Formats: sequence, structure tokens, C-alpha cells
Amino acid sequence: MKWIYIAILGGVGALCRYSIWLYCSKWEGFPYATLVVNALGSFLIGLLFAWAQKSSSLLSREAFLVVSMGFLGALTTFSSFSLDSLRLFNMGHVPLLLLNIFSNNFLSLFFCYLGFRLI
Repeated sequence: MKWIYIAILGGVGALCRYSIWLYCSKWEGFPYATLVVNALGSFLIGLLFAWAQKSSSLLSREAFLVVSMGFLGALTTFSSFSLDSLRLFNMGHVPLLLLNIFSNNFLSLFFCYLGFRLI
């Protein structure tokens, strides 16, 4: 049954990611959609992890794994981050490349920490 939940949540996560991409695609020149989904996903996984740690009766280990692997696994993307970075490099946009690398890493870690600390 877990496989079905993971598949359903994966579909929901992919649809959310696509919706965010559609919204962010109006701003060109920087991969905002990738940054948003990675920061949001990091925040949510930090929040869920802290919630699971504080009260396993509210969110079991298995529920955490299903949500993090299904929904968050489909929502976030390291492969798109890598491709976005390579494209910026190939276009010679080194300042934007460095901004992309820094912002994805820093904001993802920061939002994961923030989500964890909220519980």
C-alpha cells in the first residue's frame, strides 16, 4: 500500500513542481523555479523531520518516508539544478552561475534549518 501512496504523492509533487515552473517561467535569465522548489522542499523536509522527531504519534517514520520520497522527491530537483548551472556556464553567465550555486545551496540549507526549528 505504501507504494501506491508514494506514487500518488509523487504525482502531486510533480504537478506542484510544474505549476511553480509555469509561474516562475515569466522571469527569464535565472532558474527561479528550481531555486523555489528546492528551497520549499528543504523547508518542508526540515519541518516534517522535526515533527516526526518530536511526536512519532503525529507523524510516523513510515509516513515521513512516504511523504519525503513521494511528494518531496518529485517536487525538488538536483538534476535540474545541475542542468541550469551547466547552461549558465555554457552561456558565459558566470556571475549568475555562481549566484545559482550559492543560492540553491545556502537557501536550501537555511530553509531546512528553519523548517526544523519551527517545531
